[in-house]
Amino acid sequence: MLKFKSYIEEEIKYHDPKHDAEHDEVRTQLGVPKGAYPDHVVKQLQKLSNKKNYVSAMKNAKTTYVHHKDKDLGKMGNTDAADKRGIHKNPDIEKEKRDRVNSQWKKAKKGEGSIEKPIILHHKETGHKHLLAGNTRLTSGVQDQKTKVAVHTIEY
Repeated sequence: MLKFKSYIEEEIKYHDPKHDAEHDEVRTQLGVPKGAYPDHVVKQLQKLSNKKNYVSAMKNAKTTYVHHKDKDLGKMGNTDAADKRGIHKNPDIEKEKRDRVNSQWKKAKKGEGSIEKPIILHHKETGHKHLLAGNTRLTSGVQDQKTKVAVHTIEY
């Protein structure tokens, strides 16, 4: 006889990134060629390059969600989340990252762990979203798992 639990979808648990996690990603993204990101993103990255500002922004961030059916998914900057190939068929995503993220998703689905929320910047005035960190986790969740992914959102 099948148990009731087999009829319900498992809820994935997420956890916030540490407040100082991924700060190096700010500096990495500031190093891209001029014009690669909108001016408002560059201005925010410059502000967040100060560790104190970054930690404060991370503490004040809120949880929002991204889903593969979001109509504006393709407009999010700095991510492969709109790529229908997901992480498995995308040669730009390293095998080591694919394997690590697949393992995290498998454990989370069994209730044996949680997924660290990717970090996005959200420009309130324009609605533009820019991924700061967690491309493989976000892309896997949205395209491979077809689930609603919790993200750590820094609004500015």
